[in-house]
Amino acid sequence: CIIVPNGLGETRGTTQIAFFGSGSSISKFEQNVFDALQKETIEIITLDEYVKERNLKVGFIKVDVEGFEQPLLRGAL
Repeated sequence: CIIVPNGLGETRGTTQIAFFGSGSSISKFEQNVFDALQKETIEIITLDEYVKERNLKVGFIKVDVEGFEQPLLRGAL
């Protein structure tokens, strides 16, 4: 198991992740909630970039991204 401190998305960039209790969120729709929570800026990478840089072969992907499936998959063609 390797922990990679990045988010996965459709393009490389940065975003803010808000932490609350045992969960976290990067939902743009809850921006007003972000102001009241602990937050951190994280780097977003694509799964395609990660796999190519490390010369990996992917046979199975398991993710729990709560509504962010499409952007993640567009970065994992």
